[in-house]
Amino acid sequence: MGVCFICGYAQGIMGYPTPYPAGSDPNAAMATYMSAYEKEAKIEFYFQLFLIAALGLIKLAITFFYRRMFLVHKHTRMDFVFHVLIGTLVAWTLAFFLLFLFGCKEKIYLHWAPLDEVKSQCGNALAAEAALVISDLITDLMIFLLPLPIIWRLQMRTGQKLALTGVFCVGFMAVIASVVRLAIYLIVYDIGYDARYDLNQTVTTMLWWSMIEAALGLLASCLPVIRSLFNESSLDELTACLRARRIPKRSVLLLDSLTVSHPTSTPSLPDSTKVHSVV
Repeated sequence: MGVCFICGYAQGIMGYPTPYPAGSDPNAAMATYMSAYEKEAKIEFYFQLFLIAALGLIKLAITFFYRRMFLVHKHTRMDFVFHVLIGTLVAWTLAFFLLFLFGCKEKIYLHWAPLDEVKSQCGNALAAEAALVISDLITDLMIFLLPLPIIWRLQMRTGQKLALTGVFCVGFMAVIASVVRLAIYLIVYDIGYDARYDLNQTVTTMLWWSMIEAALGLLASCLPVIRSLFNESSLDELTACLRARRIPKRSVLLLDSLTVSHPTSTPSLPDSTKVHSVV
């Protein structure tokens, strides 16, 4: 996705206003506009495919991490919830990836064709994008809320529960980015690309917030290796609480891997400094 932004910036598309041609020749003006629009539409097409794949894989990674850590026994209600969520995320990723790839059937080139031609042969593209961002926010909220009831049932002090909740709430920043992106999409969907909106700058803003959401979600999915956000005492107590609830061994080993152990040992004195008794 970052490569798409770099390519768009290098061509004067991403981050720049739509070019306004000098002169009064309408044919030259239309040619300049269509050239910029085609470049922007191509970049947006590939960006959205990368975005859907990235968001789907990140959501699945977080869900599998939660399942590995918090699932106590198989064939339980919680196990069923995890299976339903995983199936929903897989279906969501495949459905929207195929929808955006084959939205114009086999005529891929129509994705960067003039808007009138796109509407006549591909339907309302903004409706598909609105469905994407709305469902994306819903799945983000589902993943964000999933571990909170489990954490607050653990036998820990309230302060440590709040600290642990704060660590898992790193993903809430991705939810905020998703809300901002949804607001921009809904404004564009309701009003459309009229004279008050610059096409290139509006699309750049929407894609920028999409990349921020993916980056924050990736950060949240890397919690097992972000050891600096944990302290040893809280993880020790969390591990003890999970052991008390008879969580499978693999979950305890996962938590142990998060803890930075600092073994203490008493240094032995060299032989020259030892005191020997003299009889």
